[in-house]
Amino acid sequence: HFVWTILLMTVNPLLYIAFSCSTVYRRPTRVGVSCCKEVSKGRIPATIKLIGYKNQNALSPCVDAIIFYTEKEKFCSDPKALWIQNRLKGLKEIVD
Repeated sequence: HFVWTILLMTVNPLLYIAFSCSTVYRRPTRVGVSCCKEVSKGRIPATIKLIGYKNQNALSPCVDAIIFYTEKEKFCSDPKALWIQNRLKGLKEIVD
């Protein structure tokens, strides 16, 4: 990196100034990934009160999933599991 900087300074000082100024004002962009990266085919017990659900599409690193919500937890479930349709009945879809 140091050699590259010296080379830029000797070749064209204006180019160096323009390059260094453009990097000073750049702000990093934060992208938080909060999604299901794995799913379970396991049935959620009927004793667990679900308050809603959300469909999640696969977009790496996220996978296709139905996210079930309780008051305190989220469950990542396989949308192809046979029990899913019965558990979705009466639940509201949560929209971001």
